[in-house]
Amino acid sequence: ALVQGVLRELRLLFRDALTAKYGQSGRMSPSPQTADKLAASLTAAALLQLLETVEALEAELERKKQEIAK
Repeated sequence: ALVQGVLRELRLLFRDALTAKYGQSGRMSPSPQTADKLAASLTAAALLQLLETVEALEAELERKKQEIAK
């Protein structure tokens, strides 16, 4: 549960940073200031890669949970 929560928050953070990179408002992450700092310091490609990595980790975690439940 802890890992899922961390991944969820990271997903929101990277999503907000990516949208901030393109001048959009409406932050959903727990730390809008951090999202703004990430947007200022990373490229859009890097932010997208981070977001995709977190989403892949979430999918893998869910797959492992399903395996264990069988």
